[in-house]
Amino acid sequence: GQPLLQPELAATLRAIASAGPSAFYDGPVGSRLVAALASMGSRLTEADFRGHSTEVTPPLAMAYRDLEVLVPPPNSQGFVLLEILGCVERGRLTPDHLGPDAATLAHIFRLASGDRDNFLADPRYAPVPIDDLLSADHAKELLDRAGQPPNATTVSRRATGDTVGIVAIQEGGPWVAINHSIYDAFRSG
Repeated sequence: GQPLLQPELAATLRAIASAGPSAFYDGPVGSRLVAALASMGSRLTEADFRGHSTEVTPPLAMAYRDLEVLVPPPNSQGFVLLEILGCVERGRLTPDHLGPDAATLAHIFRLASGDRDNFLADPRYAPVPIDDLLSADHAKELLDRAGQPPNATTVSRRATGDTVGIVAIQEGGPWVAINHSIYDAFRSG
């Protein structure tokens, strides 16, 4: 019941709102961040921040029921969500993790995660077969495999990290998706 006050975060957000991205990449916010990171052993420098270039990419899109679902393309793992939604739609599954199709959904999540482990890459350096992964044929294959008992030996790795996804959408205007991941080779630590 007590308010959470974060005056330093508020000052950071005010600086970015006032000066735009340059406050972060080439200004006082970035300088303070680099100093704090350096105190923890980071090798990032202010030159690294100044040299940053934001990559703006068109989203992957899929119709799901009466919605259009948009996700960041690889090197993001957003395609996994579209794979799962494609299976839910094609299999006419109840998308409730406690509902009658819960076991099938769990198998589909596991199989789609396997696709992530096998195919996710930076498409500038390795092919990512998005069209195949999001095809009706692949959804049917996943649904067929989800109907079979799982094989414990197919689990490829222990879960060791997590991903945070943030999406901001302005009605009739732009949207921004940010995925911060500690996932595997893209690990931020």
